[in-house]
Amino acid sequence: MARLYLARTRTEHVVLEVKPRLGRPEHHEYRWADFTEAYALVPPRLRRVIAWAAAKLLCSGGGHARK
Repeated sequence: MARLYLARTRTEHVVLEVKPRLGRPEHHEYRWADFTEAYALVPPRLRRVIAWAAAKLLCSGGGHARK
């Protein structure tokens, strides 16, 4: 299973906080990617999700395909 999140932020700094019940961060890495990079990173079955996200963000006045 893959979970992809569509978000907009004004900051590039990310903190992967320790989850008390796990005693460690829930995730071990993150990556900022523009739509072209994301499309190349995901398996073919998820590429339509990236295309949908690009259309959603760009058509909603987001303007930029990068971060």
